[in-house]
Amino acid sequence: MDLLKQFTKKFTDSGNDFIKKSFLFVLLFILARVVEIVWVSSLKTQSAGMGLQFYGMLYDVLFALQIVGYLFLPYLGLSFIKRSIANAFYIILTGLMLIFYLGLIAYFQSTSIPLGADLFAYDFTEIIHIVQAANISIAWFSVIFIVIFGLIVLLYQLTASIRLNNNVQTISFVIILISLFFSGAKADTKYFKSEYDSYLEENKLNFFLTSNLNYFENKLQLESLEHEKIERLANDTTLIDHTIPDETYPFFHKDETPDVLGPFLKVNQSKRPNIIFIIVESLGTAYSGPANYMGSFTPFLDSLASKSLYWKDFVSSSGRTFEVLPTMLGSLPFGKSGFADLKGRDVPNHLTLPRILKEEGYATAFFYGGEANFDNMDIFLKNQKLDHIIDNKSFNKELVKMPSNDKGFSWGYGDQELFKQYLSFAIKEQRTKPVFDVLLTLSMHSPFLLNDQPVYAKKVDERIKQLKLTNEQCDFVKTYKDQFTSIMYFDESLRQFFNVISKRPSFKNTIFVITGDHRMPEIPISNQIDRFHVPLIVYSPMLKRAKTIEAVSSQFDVTPTFVSLLRNSYKMKLPAYCHWIGFDLDTTANFRNRHVYTMMRNKNEFIDILVGNTYLSMNNSYTINSAFDMKQINNAGTTQKLMIRLKQFKQMNIQACRNNKLIPDSIYSKW
Repeated sequence: MDLLKQFTKKFTDSGNDFIKKSFLFVLLFILARVVEIVWVSSLKTQSAGMGLQFYGMLYDVLFALQIVGYLFLPYLGLSFIKRSIANAFYIILTGLMLIFYLGLIAYFQSTSIPLGADLFAYDFTEIIHIVQAANISIAWFSVIFIVIFGLIVLLYQLTASIRLNNNVQTISFVIILISLFFSGAKADTKYFKSEYDSYLEENKLNFFLTSNLNYFENKLQLESLEHEKIERLANDTTLIDHTIPDETYPFFHKDETPDVLGPFLKVNQSKRPNIIFIIVESLGTAYSGPANYMGSFTPFLDSLASKSLYWKDFVSSSGRTFEVLPTMLGSLPFGKSGFADLKGRDVPNHLTLPRILKEEGYATAFFYGGEANFDNMDIFLKNQKLDHIIDNKSFNKELVKMPSNDKGFSWGYGDQELFKQYLSFAIKEQRTKPVFDVLLTLSMHSPFLLNDQPVYAKKVDERIKQLKLTNEQCDFVKTYKDQFTSIMYFDESLRQFFNVISKRPSFKNTIFVITGDHRMPEIPISNQIDRFHVPLIVYSPMLKRAKTIEAVSSQFDVTPTFVSLLRNSYKMKLPAYCHWIGFDLDTTANFRNRHVYTMMRNKNEFIDILVGNTYLSMNNSYTINSAFDMKQINNAGTTQKLMIRLKQFKQMNIQACRNNKLIPDSIYSKW
């Protein structure tokens, strides 16, 4: 009997300690949300999200109760060993959790996107670059960490003298137990006007944990898919979709891409065209071109688009820069975390546009104002045998880098310097061959520091007046003034570039391809597909006529289209068989999507697929229209079909990349 009394007393005392600390933890969790609300309310244009923040607080309480529910058994077990050990375990774990939660809130305020599994997408060097760019001081962070953790420990210690009666303990345990039955509960996405609104409501710690759990589940799924038979789905007759002629090489097929660009060009078969790709960091349709919904801050690019083939409903293959080169240059799959992340023996045989054209007598080069080893761009490009890879280590000495932040970090050279470097290189080299060159810009990137920044900030103010924006739109632009300033800086840099290059003799025989690698995440995103919504402009003095195109196409389609142009209109002997994921760029004026496109948000999130006008994202299905507005589909059958499509692509992707089964040696060896 004494033993039972001792057990009951120990259980009661431990329960009392646990509930007291849990009350405080929940209160501190709510306080973190209050900090976020105050922080967000300081941004005028986001005040409409305050209701979402308070609504999100209800889910915060539920999530906090679930956390303490999962901690109870470990705490109880340790308390039977020694109460001081159990208390130390609880205080240290929840204290670190609260500090990390505050860090996640700070990350969201800086980027407008909550941190998820993309934390594991970069190596240590790349993380250091990102942290430096974000202007984070390790010393200040350490001081803040120690102060906040000390306050949390002190608050926990102050609860030691409080004694709760048995009824309070019982009711508290019942509430915690009930909360566990609502694990994963969150607001329905249909109640949010934009993706950013859903991020406002979302608990940032819950988002991080859920994202990482999904990452590890996806990682295990990819491992299992490597050995599974590829799941087939009867093709929709309204869609163009590559068949799978041989499951051993799931992407390998005969290249029958039609020549859709040739009819738009004045072709001289005796003179092969120069081709220049300008891939613009963070250029999104939301703030560029006639399809904008914020006002267009690229007046020169807009004027160029009016003389070009302009795809307003064009999609990138990823939500970050890591996949743009493999997609644009080779219509390549993703591998596990981006094709360029594949190394050594894991890199399958593959063809790309620069590799093919080099073999056919083209001069090839890549230009980037930052470090080309970021995202393994240099390794990928060296595999393509480019003649020149020019990054910030080899820019002309007279060119000036972008300003450094308070920590002395600069990503490298801005867009004006990039274009100057390219023009200088072209004069110096005096290349007699036709050229295939790729320029990747950098200025529209955090921390958005520019040379002569006040000059371009003034241009933003002038542009606001020209566009006659509403007061709400004006406030929005001013909230993100640095971001919009970088957009106008790029546009002016592009104008200056074309003013110079248009006077050169080679200009008349050059095709320019301009697109964004992805949409800028630091300006709030309207919906899931908005992050991939970028413009595509094909401009050339050889164009017979301009055309604005609403049909959907993707970065995957660029290489197949140009290979077809050069094969058919210029009679070049190019590979008859290929591994292209994409198709021809659809030149239909009206909105439609005939194709199946997959997108990778970041290196660890493979959750988006566009099939016709239906879109799957995070296991929810939607219809899209010509404005890329989304309407949720409440149809389990449709969602299931989209999920099968996504799984099928994942199977093809992992099997082709893991087993060197993109293209047979007999084809690859010829190039």
